[in-house]
Amino acid sequence: MGVTTLRPFTDWPIQNPALQALYEEVRDERTPHAILFVGPAAVTRAFAEFFAKSLLCTGTEAPCGTCPSCHQMEANNHPDFLQVLSDDGASVKAAQIEQVQARLKLRGHGQRPVVYLIEGMDKLTAVAANRLLKTLEEPVSSTIALLTAENDGRVLPTILSRAFLYRLTSGDSVWDDPLPDSLLHSDSEQNLSFAGVLKPVIQWTQHLFRDGDFTLRFAADLMKQTESYNIEDVLHVLIVWLRDLLHYRLEEHESLVCREFIQDMRVQSESVSEGQLLEVISIVMETKRRVGSHVAARLNVEQMCIRIREVFRIV
Repeated sequence: MGVTTLRPFTDWPIQNPALQALYEEVRDERTPHAILFVGPAAVTRAFAEFFAKSLLCTGTEAPCGTCPSCHQMEANNHPDFLQVLSDDGASVKAAQIEQVQARLKLRGHGQRPVVYLIEGMDKLTAVAANRLLKTLEEPVSSTIALLTAENDGRVLPTILSRAFLYRLTSGDSVWDDPLPDSLLHSDSEQNLSFAGVLKPVIQWTQHLFRDGDFTLRFAADLMKQTESYNIEDVLHVLIVWLRDLLHYRLEEHESLVCREFIQDMRVQSESVSEGQLLEVISIVMETKRRVGSHVAARLNVEQMCIRIREVFRIV
């Protein structure tokens, strides 16, 4: 990758033993040239975009969210990231694969690899699949293929044999992200426990997901509702809650942390997709890291809300 470090694996929006092995491959600059992510379409797209952002990041911790490459990824105009999307259930066509192949013949614009994402490998036409197979058999140097599928049983066996497969579910793995001591103990009259922070966080996300009037007032609301708490702890609890919503949508109930609030989970999870949750989790994790680096908390929370607004496409 050519970066100093990767952000910790606990910063990845999905974690399981297989993905940890992938993390270590990337960290050791041994990234596979072709990777197949299997799972719900919204989840695989969001995670593949996060992964591509990590590969293309030019900062010291990838993805840093602040370098020119990360900004280009967020604006969907990175010259070395190619996407072939399969919207509305349509399959990717051979002509789209040919466009990618033509681009891969050109040199990249930076020091990072050229990364291309092709969705719906389980829905590819036979002609398109055979076109892609040639590229996978003879990969262009410094290119990485990210492929997605909902059902790997329907992916052409010859393509499966040339890609490393990773399932985007947590399985039996628990998020390896222990609670800070400040959320486990309280020496004051105020309740600084995990549950004490969780309740206002749940109330905040309830309005976040259902309120069409999405403005910067959400940043002020979060700061006001949790003013008694350390903002880094608040963001930690927000991440835990968002991950629970993702687990709930993926029917991974064994991985839930906030089981006593499962009714709130059910209601909120109906208002947001898996892909949106993954994007929001990544945004909040990045905000937490910046706040931990002593960057202005209110400014960062405001920027977080602006970016979340873009995820939901609410102006």
